[in-house]
Amino acid sequence: MPKEFLELTSLDALIKVAEEAKVIVRMDPLIIVPLFGLTFFLDLRKLREDEVKEIFTKFREKIVLVNSIVMEDSIINLVKKVMS
Repeated sequence: MPKEFLELTSLDALIKVAEEAKVIVRMDPLIIVPLFGLTFFLDLRKLREDEVKEIFTKFREKIVLVNSIVMEDSIINLVKKVMS
């Protein structure tokens, strides 16, 4: 099923959304913020270095770093894949 992702283009917009979120997902180069059934994202490459540092400092307690995404149709298949 397709899902919509709402792109943010500024630090100010991200701050407004991220302050309300319980968790912020970092999967470089993206910051992904699920909020109220919507999924917002910001491409960190579009920000200045000082703006990126501000995000990491301000929201360090909420940011979860994701190294990779694995797609499986069941938890059993995920376990098999990870264990092999």
